[in-house]
Amino acid sequence: MLCPKAGSVINTGSIAGLISLANFSIYVASKHALLGLTKAVALEVARDKIRVNAVSPAAVQTEMLDRFVGHNDQMKAGFANMHPMGRVGQTEEIASTP
Repeated sequence: MLCPKAGSVINTGSIAGLISLANFSIYVASKHALLGLTKAVALEVARDKIRVNAVSPAAVQTEMLDRFVGHNDQMKAGFANMHPMGRVGQTEEIASTP
């Protein structure tokens, strides 16, 4: 396999890859696995000047979050209050690059 001699890979993880959440075992396991994969691949391609990193946000306003909290305003407020900035993140804040 031909490999470029420089570059960057950014994986999108989740805070669930750093902590655990009850009743979300499959999701948590997949996010822990992604972080492990990110670290291993970073070591494998480092000499080729390829950076491999992961972004691991907490709650982000997405369709998945909407499915989880539904129309429960108290649950939505609870998620917002868990964040230091007092609100859930927006997709543009994660995907936007300079």
